[in-house]
Amino acid sequence: MARLGHAVRTVTRRIAAHRRIALTVWAVVALALAGVAGGFWWQHREHQANEAAGQAALEAARKDAVDVLSYNFRTVDDDLGRAKARLTGKFQDDFAQLASSVVAPAAKQDQIDTRAEVAGSGLVSTSADEVVALLFVNQTTRSTKLTAPKIDGSRVQLTMRLVDGQWLVRDLKPV
Repeated sequence: MARLGHAVRTVTRRIAAHRRIALTVWAVVALALAGVAGGFWWQHREHQANEAAGQAALEAARKDAVDVLSYNFRTVDDDLGRAKARLTGKFQDDFAQLASSVVAPAAKQDQIDTRAEVAGSGLVSTSADEVVALLFVNQTTRSTKLTAPKIDGSRVQLTMRLVDGQWLVRDLKPV
C-alpha cells in the first residue's frame, strides 16, 4: 500500500510539472503572438499616418506651387509676400532675397504677368512631418517683351514640411 501511495504521488508530481511546463510554453507563445500583432498594428498605423500626411501635403503643394510661381506686375509685392508666407527655412530666406532683388523689379519693368497651373502631381516620399511631391506645372507668361503669351511646361519637386500644423514648402527644385 505504501508503494502504491508513493507511485500515485510521483505520477501526480509529474503531471503537475508537465502542466506547469505546458502553461509556461503557452504563455510564451501568447506573448510572442501579441508582440508580433502589436508590431503589425504599429506599422499599419504608421503607414496610415504617412498616407494621410502625404495627401494633405500634396494638396498644399499643389496650391503653394501656384502661389509661388504666379505673380502680376500690378500686385507683385503682395503676390510674392503671400508666396513667402507659404515657405519655411532657408528656402523662405532665399526666395525673399530673389523676389525683392530680381523678380519684383523685372515684373514691374517689363509688366510681367505669369500664371502657373498644376497639370498633374504625385508623391515621391512621405513621412509624418515631411513629404516630397512631384508636380507637372504649366506656366503662361505675358510681358511687354513678348509678342504673344509664352507657355512653358515644367516639372518641379516640392519638399513639404509640417510646421505648427501647416504644410509649408521647404524646398522647390526643377527636375
